[in-house]
Amino acid sequence: MTPAAPHPGDPVTAVTGRRASAGSISTRRRIVGRLLGAAIAALVLLASLSTMGGTYAFWSDETSLEAGTVTTGSASLEAALDTDQGELHAQNLLPGDEVPHQVTLRNSGDVPLAVSVTATGTINGVSHELAIGLDAPAAGSALLGELGVGESRIVDLTVIAPDALGPESAMDIALEFEGKQIR
Repeated sequence: MTPAAPHPGDPVTAVTGRRASAGSISTRRRIVGRLLGAAIAALVLLASLSTMGGTYAFWSDETSLEAGTVTTGSASLEAALDTDQGELHAQNLLPGDEVPHQVTLRNSGDVPLAVSVTATGTINGVSHELAIGLDAPAAGSALLGELGVGESRIVDLTVIAPDALGPESAMDIALEFEGKQIR
């Protein structure tokens, strides 16, 4: 029996110089296909397991604990002008004149506060920062001290009329009290 002549389009014949039978090519393709499929499945399985992380044990357990509730406090400051009429009226003021105020401050919140005050005067629609006298006159904001929870204090303030106060003008005075939590 003579070997079959190589067939140029057949890869098996081109490499070995022999023409393989049709049955063996189909079997080889099937085996190669199965091996390739198994290799791809193994790679997919390996990749999915490696991304999961952790340990793979037969036993596991889980528990939870109610740790409680966290609530915040509140900062609340009340101020009341101590006059019979509820407002202070001063007449015939000149620049530099002092207008005394007696104010009751009360910390009605849950935290201690550092309290300060700022005074402004509005003359003909223009706002002016006013100097405030506590023990000594000071411009701008003045620290009044600390108020503990539920504590009240009467504060004597003196607002000093600004130079912008001209003849026959009126000035509306606003006192702004600020309480900041003490840490």
